[in-house]
Amino acid sequence: MIDLQGSRILVVDDNTANLGVLFNYLDRSGLTVLVCQDAETAVELVATERPDIVLLDVMLPGMSGFDACRLLKSNPDHAEIPVIFISALSDLDDKVEGFKAGGVDYITKPFQQEEVLARIRAHVTIRRQQERLEELNATKDRFFSIIAHDLRGSFGGILTAVDLIRRSHEQLTPELLNELADNLHQSAETTYRLLENLLEWARLQQNSNEYNPEHLEPAPVILEIMDVYRLAAEQKQIDLSTTIEADDEFVADRGMFSAVMRNLVNNALKFTREGGTVNVSVSRLDGMLAFTVRDTGVGISPSDREKLFRVDKKITSVGTGGEKGTGLGLLLVKEYVKKNRGDVSVETEPGVGTSITVTFPAAELPMQ
Repeated sequence: MIDLQGSRILVVDDNTANLGVLFNYLDRSGLTVLVCQDAETAVELVATERPDIVLLDVMLPGMSGFDACRLLKSNPDHAEIPVIFISALSDLDDKVEGFKAGGVDYITKPFQQEEVLARIRAHVTIRRQQERLEELNATKDRFFSIIAHDLRGSFGGILTAVDLIRRSHEQLTPELLNELADNLHQSAETTYRLLENLLEWARLQQNSNEYNPEHLEPAPVILEIMDVYRLAAEQKQIDLSTTIEADDEFVADRGMFSAVMRNLVNNALKFTREGGTVNVSVSRLDGMLAFTVRDTGVGISPSDREKLFRVDKKITSVGTGGEKGTGLGLLLVKEYVKKNRGDVSVETEPGVGTSITVTFPAAELPMQ
């Protein structure tokens, strides 16, 4: 049975007695209950509070419940929120009118509290299943997009360079051969990271990633990751540094933590110009250990910031050295940090740089 705990419901009824009965019963059932007594206020509350479901009376002062439902459904921002009518109007024509207006169900007064809760539970379940299906479809589309575009582009560059070397190696100068070798290495490395992230993401979607928390010390694991990217930083003349203000043990799955930090450091280097800086710092924050990757890079535009950590949106930014990415790495960051009971926050300004902070539980917190 679906857990309604924390689900938000808006109850709209001009009858104070009905409103009180429904509020008390639904509140005891674990729902977060919002109430109002007219349709105009209901429309405003839906826009600002975005409840999971609306329980709407028909005969209201001013605008009727039917008209309010039509207005709600005409706005794509909240058209998907289910509306259940609850009314003393019990004729078939009234019920048909309710469904035509966009309602998903119709309860007649006098009502049984248990029936109301059962209807709410059914439609919250349906809505959550719809959201999950939309998320799965977005994931599928994202995979197809990556496979069709990014992998093809990466392999295309590799095949072109290899074919040129195969056909014309005798005429190529050492300088040009070195340049082709560098391009091949960069393309192969990009493709490898892309495949690595794709495989990790696939395992996450199938829930086949085992979570094995352990006590870790920040300095050794951070320095290990920094060593991996030292050469990449030198090639772009970027000052890559660490600032460890807190060296307390923290709790995390080592593999997931490493994947998070690799993606953050790699992104920071990718979007920082030559001569810039990338710093990885460790500090205490509200009983957690906070790991911040701060760069002096290009920053993130407001429109792209809204797409961060969303599987249904793609960011098409290109690195300062022409590096390509899919945004899949940040999705992995979000999922892994969440799995390790942490959080992610972003501060960014276009042209100035970006700071991304991930938190993990300090070792004194119990492992789960």
